[in-house]
Amino acid sequence: MNTIKIHQLSVKAKIGAYEWEQHIEQTLYIDVELSCDVEKAARTDQLSDALDYAALASAITEFVRLDSCRLIETLAIRLREFLLSQYSLESLKLTITKPHAIPNAQGVSIRLG
Repeated sequence: MNTIKIHQLSVKAKIGAYEWEQHIEQTLYIDVELSCDVEKAARTDQLSDALDYAALASAITEFVRLDSCRLIETLAIRLREFLLSQYSLESLKLTITKPHAIPNAQGVSIRLG
């Protein structure tokens, strides 16, 4: 199986455990590593035979923007379920990073997969 990776997809979301966070948009960074078959697309050189990662990135962005949850853990589980239900994937690794979630740290991440 082959792997396609999307690195640090920047998505705005209303997410956070604190009440004030529910009223602002914060940037999340999403990394996705997908195992899928790329052989047919490589042979035909046609997007219709490939995993359209631009469409995938748009779907992720839309899902995150519309989902309402407080924790990145919840978002990660929901996003993984969505992606596995919508795309033919052998496996999926997903990391969501919330920058500056705690003082003195670049950010906090959750990784599934």
